[in-house]
Amino acid sequence: MNIFKNKVAVVTGAGSGIGKAIAEGCVKRGMKTVLADINKETLKRIEKTLQKNGGDVIAVVTDVTKQSQVKRLANKTIQTFKGVDLLINNAGILGPIDPIWMCNPKEIAKVIETNCMGAIYGLREFIPLMQKQNRPCTIVNTASSAGFCVDPYMTGYISSKHALVALTEVLYLDLKDLNSKIDVSLFCPGLVEAHIGDQFLKKKTKLVGIKKFIENFRTAKKMPATKAAEMLFQGLEARQFYIFTHFEEEKEFFKKRMKNILSRLNPSSN
Repeated sequence: MNIFKNKVAVVTGAGSGIGKAIAEGCVKRGMKTVLADINKETLKRIEKTLQKNGGDVIAVVTDVTKQSQVKRLANKTIQTFKGVDLLINNAGILGPIDPIWMCNPKEIAKVIETNCMGAIYGLREFIPLMQKQNRPCTIVNTASSAGFCVDPYMTGYISSKHALVALTEVLYLDLKDLNSKIDVSLFCPGLVEAHIGDQFLKKKTKLVGIKKFIENFRTAKKMPATKAAEMLFQGLEARQFYIFTHFEEEKEFFKKRMKNILSRLNPSSN
């Protein structure tokens, strides 16, 4: 049974990587799909491709760090499709790869604005619309396995993803306490083929630790974005809250961190 057919989906960060694959998955399942991304040229190209493939799709250029633009996205969705059933707050950036005292504070702020405030603006603008509809809806926040463990040199990204994990857990509890018809899922991809990782490969540094980190990333096997998107839809069909793409490989990292916390040991990286 296709539970998605003829429903309305909004996907932020739909211009590349996982976001693009999710949008393609929405169209594949017969959803009316709103594509949002900051990159106008890429977004328009994807819109045309999906429309040629029979998708009922519109593109709305959106900078999720601007609440006014997220509001415009929500308004355009309602004007075009008269409702919204699935919101996927997927837009995210990697940010600087350096010890925190060597990072530009403005770059750190940009990561937090995109990865956290972008999702918050999405929730603020779309939840009231979903509540008015008074029908089952779903919100997905894309965090990362980085929201459950730590590595050196990625302060902005890892901090923002930890915050997004907690934000989404609280959101779930808020909506449950209010007996809302809005369901919530937390999507946590591991290493997936996506342009967000290009920043790793371009990084120039004299720090041996970062060089090793980059080389490990370069040689690591990465999951195709289309497979990760399929796992998301499978998780939504099963009404899972935590949806991981690499759970079996990563659960030992999660256990290690919890052991450190419960045993009051010092932090350790993956």
